[in-house]
Amino acid sequence: MIPQHRKRPVNPWVTLVFGVMVVIAGTVMGGQWALRWWKVRTAMAWPIVTAAVVSARMEVVQVDRKRHNSGHTMYAPQLTYTFALGEHQHYDGSTLCYSLYLFSTEAEAQAMLARHPKFSHLPVHYDPQRPHDNVVWPESSGAKVDFLIIGVILVVCGSILGIVSGLKLYFPGRQAERIGRVSI
Repeated sequence: MIPQHRKRPVNPWVTLVFGVMVVIAGTVMGGQWALRWWKVRTAMAWPIVTAAVVSARMEVVQVDRKRHNSGHTMYAPQLTYTFALGEHQHYDGSTLCYSLYLFSTEAEAQAMLARHPKFSHLPVHYDPQRPHDNVVWPESSGAKVDFLIIGVILVVCGSILGIVSGLKLYFPGRQAERIGRVSI
């Protein structure tokens, strides 16, 4: 006769701590989304000045397979520009957008750089209080909605784990299963 193994119940403290960690991770992801959304929204309202391109080059970026599920080379155009506010106030910048501006082919990146060669002009949004804080395309920095969605899912799942674990701790024994209708 084969011995029957009983499932060992999971310690409710373990699931409670795990639930709290999942809620924290979801909150961080949602917070990153909110911060990027706020930066984009604020920058869109800044005044615009015409800047001159000082240099235009391309950087080759090796994308990590685990993080981006691609594991190949990407191309990041880099523009450096300068602009003046008044006679004696000159500022430099190189922020194209608030996220990585990557192309999957060298040809796409070169085409973007060809549109903005050295000595050409482009509009730049700048913070009137801190003109060194400037960006060329704030709207292309799009606050990635996937961060918000994943963050909300993590917060909901972590909260459910926390509530069920809390019920198990507050009502020890089989009573928690009846109240929470979930067995951990």
